[in-house]
Amino acid sequence: MHCKFILFNLFCVIFQINAELCKTPNNEIGECTLLRECPQLLEVLAKKTVASIAFVRQSICGFINIDSLVCCPSTRNLNSSINQNKIKVDNTHLLPDRRYCGYQHSDDFLHETNSSTLITEFPWLARIAYRKISERGHSYEKKYLCLGSLINPKYILTTATCVTNSQYVVVEATLGEYHIVNDTDCVSEQSIQECSEPVRDYTISKIVVHREYNLQLARNDIALLRLNGTVSYS
Repeated sequence: MHCKFILFNLFCVIFQINAELCKTPNNEIGECTLLRECPQLLEVLAKKTVASIAFVRQSICGFINIDSLVCCPSTRNLNSSINQNKIKVDNTHLLPDRRYCGYQHSDDFLHETNSSTLITEFPWLARIAYRKISERGHSYEKKYLCLGSLINPKYILTTATCVTNSQYVVVEATLGEYHIVNDTDCVSEQSIQECSEPVRDYTISKIVVHREYNLQLARNDIALLRLNGTVSYS
């Protein structure tokens, strides 16, 4: 019983630490608490406008496991007090268009399952190229050691293991590859010839590794590659 009391007190102390005072994007004093326990921000989020969603995102002050903590303000009517000039809204719209997300050509489902894949069967597949850390300058041998998945025009999803190699560094990603020997490929299916477009190489401008990635425990093995260019769907 004594141990349970100590654990309960310890939980209360941890929660009190997470519930510290904070500052909202509008520079108001608030309390860092769970989003579901902040009716003011839930009301803002329900508006589903670009500015309101950006305001809630910028209100995040921490996490408890997978639950977000937000700086919950004391202001009740928060919608009218959101200062549009202070909210930095990202207008790049990086969420994938529903017309292209996971899209496959309908005829890709008609070919035999024991045959080779079709050119357009996995359009989001990306090959990730590396160079040895010891190799400097523009003259280096590219090695393709990992794969990724294009999730929008600017980002490729891959594993954290693939971008934390102590001997290699990521240099670019290749999209549209069907056969690694050829730049352009053609295949025939049911007397119809289909050809691919030339492969496209994109250098990497930023690598984002999950903040709680743990190699030893095999947890949160996930990372994002931000491309220098913007992918045009074909």
